[in-house]
Amino acid sequence: MTFIRRALWVWVVVFFAVTQNLSAADESVSPEPKKKDIPTIDSFAPKTAQVETVADSLEYSRDQKKVIAKGNVVIKYGNTQLTADYAEVETESKKAYAYGHVIVFQNGRESTKTDEIFYDFDTDVGSAPKVRHIVPPWYMRADDVQQRGRGVKVACQAGFSTCNMEEPYYELRAKKMTIYEHDRVVAQNVTLYIHKIPVFWLPYIVVPVDWFEVPVAASAGYYSRWGYYMLVQKRLKFTPEIGGKLYVDWRSKRGFASGFDMDYNYGARAQGLINTYLAFDDMAPDVNNQEPFSNTR
Repeated sequence: MTFIRRALWVWVVVFFAVTQNLSAADESVSPEPKKKDIPTIDSFAPKTAQVETVADSLEYSRDQKKVIAKGNVVIKYGNTQLTADYAEVETESKKAYAYGHVIVFQNGRESTKTDEIFYDFDTDVGSAPKVRHIVPPWYMRADDVQQRGRGVKVACQAGFSTCNMEEPYYELRAKKMTIYEHDRVVAQNVTLYIHKIPVFWLPYIVVPVDWFEVPVAASAGYYSRWGYYMLVQKRLKFTPEIGGKLYVDWRSKRGFASGFDMDYNYGARAQGLINTYLAFDDMAPDVNNQEPFSNTR
């Protein structure tokens, strides 16, 4: 038994010695190769992104390299999406022609409505007649719009307003208007219309697209129910997503008032507006009076 035990211990020692030597030899003969960077392609980059087309009916012409889409058409390219009733898309040049209830979305938000459009997704060049365009907080309509590249549009016989109605309460109408996305609107030969009545004319005007670029706004005048008045507002911006407006108002017949609006915009996650306003109204109803509304007439 003693001989067997000694033999087993010898075999164990020899086994571990040999395996360690073999592993050391392997490491010296074939060192671990260095890791190489794996080439990757960003499918969302403008140079590699593809035009995707979905519709009720799709036809493909090999000779013209064109997709013909009919019914509930959706065309996607990067952050741009276009919907229409009918479209023709050139797959290589990334040019598209669409008509019928055309709506263009940028970054998931509706930006343009028209009945017909030509658009080059690769260069951001296009044209469309009878357009309604949204550049928050502005709403624009024009007889003709030319897209001159990324973020630049030129509109002819155009009107713009913050009133989102088919016939705005007020509107600035211009023969020519250039829109620089997220920056400003430059208009020439501008007429201010209130209830379709021209009341003021300017040869040239520049309007910031971002309301917060205008630090202070004030208006004064006379109104029969207010008397003489002075209305002042200060625009504030706390973060790129959160901003607000501070109001301080005076009306000779009604007294002082103030308020604060706050809006936030986190894209698809959350959007909202909070309005507050406090008035020390000299013409407010008197609950202790037998005719509480007598002083409001």
